[in-house]
Amino acid sequence: MQNELEGWGKVADTAIRELSKGVSALSEGTLRRWNEKRDLIHAMNMCSIIEGARTKSRQSGSISLNVDSGWFLNFLDKCQTVSDADVQDLWSRILARESDTPGSFSQLTVNSLENFGKQDAEWFISLCGFICNINSEQVPLIDRPSHEIYTQNGINSEVLEHLCTLNVIESATFWGGGRGTTRPQEPRLNPGESVSIFYFHKKLEYMNAGDDNDNMSLGSIALTSIGKELLSICENKPVEGFFEYLKHRNWSSMFGSKCSVEDEKIIRIKVPLSR
Repeated sequence: MQNELEGWGKVADTAIRELSKGVSALSEGTLRRWNEKRDLIHAMNMCSIIEGARTKSRQSGSISLNVDSGWFLNFLDKCQTVSDADVQDLWSRILARESDTPGSFSQLTVNSLENFGKQDAEWFISLCGFICNINSEQVPLIDRPSHEIYTQNGINSEVLEHLCTLNVIESATFWGGGRGTTRPQEPRLNPGESVSIFYFHKKLEYMNAGDDNDNMSLGSIALTSIGKELLSICENKPVEGFFEYLKHRNWSSMFGSKCSVEDEKIIRIKVPLSR
């Protein structure tokens, strides 16, 4: 099988060199090496993705040497119809990462991306701009999708629903169902304890200043295992104004307790018992 993969690499190299001279330069001998289901367009797509992966990988040799043979052949089968340059770049990043760190991407992720289009990729990247790190969990903090901080940056309820159908995120609607949950573990804070909320290089501190334990809700949107794998290669950027939004959002509704904001601290305060 390894010899077969090395042969694929040589075919790709030959095709790339000949494609640079023009499509008419492709000889029958080169094209014959591709099986019957891979026509010229599919060959060009795969060559472009493989070449892109070579430029991104830390490996100096063949891109396929460290990749499981079954995974690699499945990858080629799924990416052959991808012709958009931006989506090809996504596939190249996946192949490069898998070559550098085998096991980074499951076949489930590769299979799920077969019909992943340019708009889907753009929506997912937009979503990643709202991800915070809370207690070592990567969490999309989206409380009101209709708020302009989200809608002006490509996210709304319809987009979230669509990303759910692509299985890159899931919502509370599906937790506890038959799909299996990736719901993050909610931090449980004793009185006086705190947890850090990181948004890129900025940090908020949530402190439980009440006199009882407090479960910190992480919202109703979570990345699936597929979404987490894609996040590892996503070049997401902070959304302008989102950190300020986090500081002044309605934390009380998220935590089920009355909160106040002091500088970069969100304090869950003790609520007096009514008489």
